[in-house]
Amino acid sequence: MEMLNALPETIRQFAARIVWWDWFATRTVSERWPHLDTYLKFTTEECPYAPLVEALEELGYPEKTALTRADNPRSK
Repeated sequence: MEMLNALPETIRQFAARIVWWDWFATRTVSERWPHLDTYLKFTTEECPYAPLVEALEELGYPEKTALTRADNPRSK
């Protein structure tokens, strides 16, 4: 959670959603990790691609995975 909180506020919610999906989405509600709950609200905001890739890499994602998870059409 420390690493996530260290990210810029403008990108934190987008990175948190990806982390939640990748690591916690298969758990039941009673097994969830509640620390990410505040970030799971949907928004219509656009996510800036390059900062999201950088944030995911800071969280430990390999570059290729970060590119794919940030949904860059060039990485597919």
